[in-house]
Amino acid sequence: MTSMHDQPQPLGDLLREMPLPVSLKRHAPLSMGRRMYSVRLRDTELAAGLNGATFDDSCLLTVAEEMDPAQVPLKLSVQAGKKRFTGLHLTVLSTKGQCNLLLGDDHLKVFIGTETNVRAGFHLFRQSSVFIGDRTTIGQSRLQVSNADLVIGEDCQIIEDCVLQCNDPHPFIDLTNGELINGERRRMYLGRHVLVHRRCLLMPGVRVGDGAIIQAGALVTHDVQPNTLVGGSPAVTLREQVGWERDFAKTASRPRAKPPEP
Repeated sequence: MTSMHDQPQPLGDLLREMPLPVSLKRHAPLSMGRRMYSVRLRDTELAAGLNGATFDDSCLLTVAEEMDPAQVPLKLSVQAGKKRFTGLHLTVLSTKGQCNLLLGDDHLKVFIGTETNVRAGFHLFRQSSVFIGDRTTIGQSRLQVSNADLVIGEDCQIIEDCVLQCNDPHPFIDLTNGELINGERRRMYLGRHVLVHRRCLLMPGVRVGDGAIIQAGALVTHDVQPNTLVGGSPAVTLREQVGWERDFAKTASRPRAKPPEP
């Protein structure tokens, strides 16, 4: 298998090439120290058995310098009727998890950072992009990304059965004048160290600030401020100036807050 680059790439050059905003490096501090190389996607095991779908020379898989492309935890499937792809770029810098990517369009971009553990289904349409930062964990959830850009920052945790609905699944039309109501490209952004509990639904265009906590079952339709606890349907602010830890042992010596008055 032949590399597409004579020399391994640093992260900034890779993001420019994909192209993704170079500012996303803030969510990939571990990846910053790694060198990467790209191979043609069609030359990898990922491209086998896709009902005759083919990938041209512009479709690339990028991995860390010390990784074998066969190690990437991806499984690809293609939208029925789509037989030839161009402009795909998949970057995977972790060997943990299992990501299932449904490819429905050309020019799709996916970046999965170092020490991630992602077990999610990606539905990718209309030239969308997904960036997942280093050390992020995503349980069995669904990422619906169509005509949209999804950013999930460093050290986030999304627990099982969540849906990130980055755009509406169908066009809405104003019957009085024929105008398309929801044709704009959308962006969903989760900052650094965000916790999303089970069975949450995040709707198009929301921005979740660093350190925010979203309670189980929440329907998030508006932006969430940093270090804020939200919950409910639709979600509302329950508490401000809160944070969370992955490990209970780190909080064993902390005093316990008094329970709220009944």
